[in-house]
Amino acid sequence: MFESLMGNKQQLLRIIRGFFAGSFDKISVTIYNIFSLSILPSAWGAENYGQWILLTTIPTAIILGDLGFGNVASNDMTQTYERGQINETKKTLQSSWLLVSLITLFISIIFISCKLLEIKNFGKEYIEFDGNITSIILAIYAIVGVQSIITNGIYRVSGRYAQGVFFTDSIASVERASILLLALNGYGFFTVSLIMLIIRIIGTFILYANIVRIESWAAVGVSQASWETIMRLRSPALASLKISASSAIYLQGLVVSIGHSFAPFAVSVFSPVRTICRLPLQISDLLGRSIVPEVARSYADKNIYQIRKIVNLSALFSLICTVPFCIILTLFGNSIINFMTSNKIHVHDNSIFFFVSVASVFSALTSSAGMALQAMNRHASYANATIFIYCLLALVPFFIWTNDFSGLKIVSVALAFADFILALLVWHRLRKELDAVMGRLVENSQIGGCPPE
Repeated sequence: MFESLMGNKQQLLRIIRGFFAGSFDKISVTIYNIFSLSILPSAWGAENYGQWILLTTIPTAIILGDLGFGNVASNDMTQTYERGQINETKKTLQSSWLLVSLITLFISIIFISCKLLEIKNFGKEYIEFDGNITSIILAIYAIVGVQSIITNGIYRVSGRYAQGVFFTDSIASVERASILLLALNGYGFFTVSLIMLIIRIIGTFILYANIVRIESWAAVGVSQASWETIMRLRSPALASLKISASSAIYLQGLVVSIGHSFAPFAVSVFSPVRTICRLPLQISDLLGRSIVPEVARSYADKNIYQIRKIVNLSALFSLICTVPFCIILTLFGNSIINFMTSNKIHVHDNSIFFFVSVASVFSALTSSAGMALQAMNRHASYANATIFIYCLLALVPFFIWTNDFSGLKIVSVALAFADFILALLVWHRLRKELDAVMGRLVENSQIGGCPPE
């Protein structure tokens, strides 16, 4: 069925390989989360475990300092690579690599300098659980992590998305295993973070050496770095930042406003409900990420017909993942959450499950179209609207005067409505973009956007 939808067997195989390669990381993270909850608090104590969770946010915060240029550059390189414009591909690679490396290096240096000022007060006997020393190691880890992300992007550009994802996720899996094993053997933050850094350095070197051996143009440098290239990518990079910010508002901002406006029970009910309802998105998102390089290639070839096939495949898969789950949760949601929480959380109104599940269906459809627009670096067309809609959504709880389940139901309805509006908007933007390209193709008598006879 999927092959008839796609029409391009090689492209379909690359998407499927990317899907299963991404599944490996999901399984690895799930296994780590299960075992870490029992191993780390027992080995380190609850207080130290909490401190470790906070410390591990450092690399994520520093890596976000790439200002959205990483993915945008990968999409741009995929298009120029597909057209055979290797010099342009190399120029984008070196420009984005230089900019992102300098930004993360600058952030890390400031962070490390602040920590060095504090280290003079630590006692040597507490080095294993010293947060300042571990912070410095994790900041260096973030610098190396950015290099592995850029290198993984090169695999995506050259049609080796699945291989790059599998290698990168394997490095992360080895790191997770080392955390658990070292903690079980009595080692603390210092040793664990140091081993993580060593694993990441070795893994990134192997990842980079392998792709440079295959693609000689992929060697990083600064000889072809261009300020013009950076400025050209500025708008889609800013749009990526806005979308990331809107996602944070959507996931965390709404919970914060519910906690501020309602009784404490509301967050303890709403968060688990939404977490359960969004589980299918973890699966549909795997395919969504796999289609990005293929949409970028088809866009470079001006094959609008193929882009529509890919996006329709992604949308169909999203519906297959989310709609049955929506029905199940509407009927049995309360029983499921009672079982999962040992009867500690009760949702007395199943309509809350219905509306939050419906929101997840619309969110999955939005992702299908949104990923395609991001692959074309045309996501600026909906970035402002996304952050505006989700900001309005986060304000809804402040205008609800009841703090019982009826209040949560109103929030759930608002959530579903917001995701519905956004899905309509993003799909409209995608259709408008593809129609515009088709119009230019017809005007120029090109056939790339037409279906094969």
